[in-house]
Amino acid sequence: DPERMLDAVRANDHVAIVCTYGLLQEHIETFQQVKWNCLILDEAQNLKNITTKRTTAARKLEAAFKLCLTGTPLENHYGELYSLVDLTVPGSLGDIASFRERYVNPVRVLREDIDDLRLKTKPLILRRTKAQVMHQLPPKIETTVKLPFEEEQRKIYRDIAASYNEQV
Repeated sequence: DPERMLDAVRANDHVAIVCTYGLLQEHIETFQQVKWNCLILDEAQNLKNITTKRTTAARKLEAAFKLCLTGTPLENHYGELYSLVDLTVPGSLGDIASFRERYVNPVRVLREDIDDLRLKTKPLILRRTKAQVMHQLPPKIETTVKLPFEEEQRKIYRDIAASYNEQV
C-alpha cells in the first residue's frame, strides 16, 4: 500500500522499507517522494542493464548513501559494471557514450584501459572472495523435506513420465 508506506516513512526517520524491484518499478512515483537516507540494492546484478525500466526506476531514487550488493557485478561486458557504479556514484565513470566507446564497443579493450578502469573503481568497490569470508559464515545446513504428491499431482506425474518413456 503506497500511502501506508509513505505515512510510515514520514512518521519515523528510522523505518526500513523492503521491496522487490518489480514493486519499485510499479510504484516509482511513490518512492520518489522520499529523500532516502540509505538505499541498499541487493542482488544488484538485476540492475546491470542501464536501459531497462527496472534500472531506470532505481536510478530515479534520491538517497544520501547508495549501496549495490552483488556477487556478479560483471558478467558479459563492462557496460554492466558501469550501470552499477553509475547508479551508486553518478558520473564517476563519465558519460555512458564515452564509456561504451572505450570499454564496451571496441573489438579488443586495451590493457591500459582496463588498468585505468580498475584505478577509477578501486575506491568504489569492495570485493571479497569466498575464501576471505568463509570463516565468518556459519556451517551450511542442508535439510531434506519429502512432500508426498497429492492424488492429482501423482496422476500428472505418472502421465508425463509415461509420455517420456514412450518417446525414449
